[in-house]
Amino acid sequence: MGKINYKADEYKSKVRHTDPVKRPNRRSRKSDHGPANMALAIVAAFVTIFMIYNISRSVMQASTKLEIIKYAQQEVQDLRLENIKLVMEKEKMKKDDFVELEARDRLNYTRDGETIYIFSDEIKMRMAENEVEKPISEDCDQLCVIDSWISFVVDGL
Repeated sequence: MGKINYKADEYKSKVRHTDPVKRPNRRSRKSDHGPANMALAIVAAFVTIFMIYNISRSVMQASTKLEIIKYAQQEVQDLRLENIKLVMEKEKMKKDDFVELEARDRLNYTRDGETIYIFSDEIKMRMAENEVEKPISEDCDQLCVIDSWISFVVDGL
């Protein structure tokens, strides 16, 4: 196998014992910088507090700006929908059917041979009360009830 070199081991042991490294003991050393270290710690604490305050303030401002942006985006979305609605209504108003319906409704215009009936609000209320107070017959099924409601909603008061 391999030879073991005993002389090298003896040399190492001699060097260790004959040449010790002396290191100063840090714990036994007294610090003369006590007030300076305390002042440095206080300054560091103030700087840290100042930085934390500014960072938190920046975060709050950023969150406020994000809320404003979200609100503005929602408002833009609503305005776009309203704009689309108005464009569609404008296109609808350009048609002759719309003009005729508006003339009939607002100006009470009729075609030849038609008769206009105008009901006062009091008469409309009585008609609605009579319609609501009508008992539903027992042989009327759910579909009949739905038809009654639809006619009430469509026909109005």
